[in-house]
Amino acid sequence: MLGYILLRHFLLSPNTPSVGAFMLIKRLLKIIYEKIKRKNYSISFLIPDFLDWLLLDLGLSAQTIDKYEECLGHTILYIGDMNIRKLKVSDVLKMKRKMNDKKLSSARRNSILFALRKLLRYCNIILEIDVLDPIKIVPLRIKQKHIVYLTNKEIAIFRKAINRSTRYGKRFRALFETLINSGMRISEVLSLDRDSIDFEKKEANIIGKGEVPRTVYFNEDAITRINIYLETRWDDNPALFVTHGDKPTRLKRGSVEQEFKRYQKIVNIRKNVTPHMLRRSFCTNLWHHGLDIALIKELAGHQNIQTTAKYYLGTSKKKIKEAHKKYLNFNN
Repeated sequence: MLGYILLRHFLLSPNTPSVGAFMLIKRLLKIIYEKIKRKNYSISFLIPDFLDWLLLDLGLSAQTIDKYEECLGHTILYIGDMNIRKLKVSDVLKMKRKMNDKKLSSARRNSILFALRKLLRYCNIILEIDVLDPIKIVPLRIKQKHIVYLTNKEIAIFRKAINRSTRYGKRFRALFETLINSGMRISEVLSLDRDSIDFEKKEANIIGKGEVPRTVYFNEDAITRINIYLETRWDDNPALFVTHGDKPTRLKRGSVEQEFKRYQKIVNIRKNVTPHMLRRSFCTNLWHHGLDIALIKELAGHQNIQTTAKYYLGTSKKKIKEAHKKYLNFNN
């Protein structure tokens, strides 16, 4: 406070400041500037511009950006809204301990750690400030899980359980067939409009993850079920899948997840059936029937073929046994 008073006195004085006074003013200005600068580097202050960078420079999807914002909110919750330049490895360890105490899953913890690493890269590359090296934030090593998918028999069981006599049932059956037969993400399916599907060609042009455009394809089952569902619609909402009520709105992910949970209690399937599992089942089915992995990658809308191989292709024991019998040969 004394520094501000002295600076104001010198600036308002009618006399020309001496060299010593001028140097003092310069020093005070530097101190004030550094204070403002430090204040503006709090995590919460950085988040809005950081999110704009993700959207405008990196072209990430709105859904991905929302996840970054949510994860950085957890960072503030665990270590406080600190000056990013003061962040140390010890602070990251503190955050890891708190996440461990909260019993967060390894994948969840890594999402929060990766969001913080991305923020540090932004500070380094764009703001050009000295911050903790992102490499020093070490994510957890996650053991690769066995890829769970639905067999053809399980798909038939789940499909049969859907009540097609109601509007809700017709909508859910159309949604189910769209997911299992197109391989789209649930966010992509829910973003479809009625006029975005070419019913003759059985295809649609969509904007997928990372704002990457691609064409998705439907089979006859999906198209048939979509048409049956649309016959129940009386509204003029452009969305393909909408809520039921006086003023239908575009269907949300939460409502779809609740519907899946409801049917999960009905069917005799131990696996937790989700929209994402249907996407994996789509990829695995193509893989089991001999489709080249590069083409599966394109149909799934993956940017990296390793993602397709690592997370989306399951292999049955029967297929492994058949391969062992067919290809193992020490005689030739």
